Amino acid sequence: MKRNVIIAFGLAILIVLCSQLAIAQKRANSFATLKIKPQKVMIQTFYNGKDISVEAEVPQDIEVVALSCEGPEETLNLMRKGRVYGLWMNVEEILFQKIPAIYFLVTSKKLTELYDKGEIRGIQLGYEGLYSKIKIEKEKEKKKEFFDQLIKLKESDKLYLVSEGGLKVTRLNNKINKIITTFYLPPKAPPGEYRINLFARKNSEINLIGNQTLTVEKKGLTAYLSSMAINHGLVYGVVAVIIAIISG
Repeated sequence: MKRNVIIAFGLAILIVLCSQLAIAQKRANSFATLKIKPQKVMIQTFYNGKDISVEAEVPQDIEVVALSCEGPEETLNLMRKGRVYGLWMNVEEILFQKIPAIYFLVTSKKLTELYDKGEIRGIQLGYEGLYSKIKIEKEKEKKKEFFDQLIKLKESDKLYLVSEGGLKVTRLNNKINKIITTFYLPPKAPPGEYRINLFARKNSEINLIGNQTLTVEKKGLTAYLSSMAINHGLVYGVVAVIIAIISG
């Protein structure tokens, strides 16, 4: 009986400690409060992109340095063109893995000014940070070359953008600073979950201090056609040809 009481008492203490640790961890990861408008975007027939507004409030003793929108991760299989007997042809297949479909980054300073003496501590921001995370199934000596071409392709489609020095921080009151920014979600942005991340610097180290999720979904005719293309490819192909003939 006494042994059971001791075990029950020990379990109770353990549960209390775990709950306190969870609360402490939650507080540690909640330095900033982010608000996204809208938090869900519906892709419908006449969808032509959407402006996303992001607001954040942070204590004044925290130096906010950047805000990003990333995701969802995708795998890209691209072909590199080259000259063969004087003709431009596909000459090489390049597989990119763990690539965010969207990457927008706005910083409070130039990226080179965020790291003391060029030393990178904590999270690495910008395209160099992406380069360190993605996988390219090709020779190492060509990886940087292929990555740079990918960035140019993404930027031309308005899917990637790095704005250095564009993040503005204003004083809300004696204790709180406020960040307001807007980014444009282009029509080519695919459905999925996007992460809105807020970064701050302390002791020369950059860390994540807050995040929110932006959801993009297809709806109505757009969702129906997308489902048909995946599940009924032949029917979709026939419908597409008929529409093309009618429209001229």
